[in-house]
Amino acid sequence: MRGGWPQVAAVVGRTFPVRVLERVAAQDGQDGQDGFERDLSVLLRAQCVREVSRYPELVYAFKHGLLREAALSTLTPTRREELYERVAVVFDDLYAASRDEHLELLAYYYARSPNLEKALEYLEQAGARAASPRPRASLSRGLRRRRWCNDERESTPTARARDWRVVPNRL
Repeated sequence: MRGGWPQVAAVVGRTFPVRVLERVAAQDGQDGQDGFERDLSVLLRAQCVREVSRYPELVYAFKHGLLREAALSTLTPTRREELYERVAVVFDDLYAASRDEHLELLAYYYARSPNLEKALEYLEQAGARAASPRPRASLSRGLRRRRWCNDERESTPTARARDWRVVPNRL
């Protein structure tokens, strides 16, 4: 492996989106798409990685956590910190439109890089968001869906009869 793809993938995590690897490699000046696909096919044939999903994006995973650890162990501490920062910058760019939903992930990568100020910034934002009294949009949507499902379920005659039979047994 000329390009160090396994090491970059190990920094990204046990599962790694292909577009993240490609962007980190582009920053690193490594050979392009052909080299990546060639190296990835070697890893697939050696059964080091497996495809996790194709939609909404192509994601691979190390078949075993020890394979990831082995790839990480080949990096010097300086190189590892450098890669964590590059991965953080790539995720920051990818999630620019929905950054609030990925604050913890961004803080994780920046905390392992030399850019601790950025990690602290994202951690403070994540803490403020978690402490916020207003419910998140996705949470409130989920609660509305749940309420609707319960209302629909309770409106059927069989559900009302079933619930009626269950309640006396609980007493």
